[in-house]
Amino acid sequence: MKILVLNDTRSENHHGCSRVMNAIDRNLFVRGFKDICYFKLMLRWDLDEDSKRKLLQTDLLIINGEGTLHGNLPHVQSLLNVIKFAKSYGVTVALINATLFNLSQESITKLGEVDYLFVRDKASMKLMELNDIKTFYCPDLALWDPFPIREKVPRSGSAMSDGHGSLRLISREEMKKEGMTFISVNNIEQNYYQSSKIRKIINIFKQIFNVNSLNGQVTKTTHIDFLKLLNTFELVITGRYHIVCMCILTETPFKFFESNTPKISFLLKDIGIDVDKFHEDLTILRLSKKSNKTNSTKFDFSSSDLIKIRKFNSEGQILISKMFDHILSFGTNK
Repeated sequence: MKILVLNDTRSENHHGCSRVMNAIDRNLFVRGFKDICYFKLMLRWDLDEDSKRKLLQTDLLIINGEGTLHGNLPHVQSLLNVIKFAKSYGVTVALINATLFNLSQESITKLGEVDYLFVRDKASMKLMELNDIKTFYCPDLALWDPFPIREKVPRSGSAMSDGHGSLRLISREEMKKEGMTFISVNNIEQNYYQSSKIRKIINIFKQIFNVNSLNGQVTKTTHIDFLKLLNTFELVITGRYHIVCMCILTETPFKFFESNTPKISFLLKDIGIDVDKFHEDLTILRLSKKSNKTNSTKFDFSSSDLIKIRKFNSEGQILISKMFDHILSFGTNK
């Protein structure tokens, strides 16, 4: 059987994307599937005859829905059009690892054409079931845990990360004083000064807080090393969904500010822990010019939180395995 994986996000150099794609790779391989082709989601895939040829010559199209299906954005329509094209030629389509939010009725109807729809939160599942579309739940593939990651290590200090559309930066001096580190979700070194948006944020930051230097980022090249880094902190503050996933996996205490969709809140509700407890007010995160302090007080999971997180992680491994078993035996269970 030939398999085509659409929306290969590895090129984004992002630890979360790396974990998701590694989970897809390994779960296909251990089940004996090696005739696999990958390509990125292109806005105008319809102008690329090679992409269309690959679509027509596959038995099973697996679409990584990660971070793509919300609103009426061009890439959402591009992905939905791929589904329509593939189905018109009789290709079996499985959409996995998706959060569905703020979609038009037309988009929801198009999603109903896929053979297997696996969403990564129960809010997305409820949305589709309200439209009488059969949907399965399976947690995000960044939560796949094929080998022991958690180690009992002394935790110290705090870390801050970026989030959708923003970067929360504090000065080198304040980071040192508060024991904080700026961690990058990217797996390669990036010069944030190259971005005009980031330069603007940095200039505003310097004017408000009267600092001349910023703390350098900590970058890890593999997501395994990144997980080990997360596991050393007492607290991680982030707006990144996949960093929250990895904090859940390593049982690292975290606070979050919401991303471009409520996907982090959806995740915490699925776990069964109090969203408000972990949500951080952005106004509190900002440095106070008067007190010259950050709000990085010690924070930890309750025993009840840990029970729910461990149950969620354990059940998640079973659901991920069942999802791959289900879609890869499509000839008998469609």
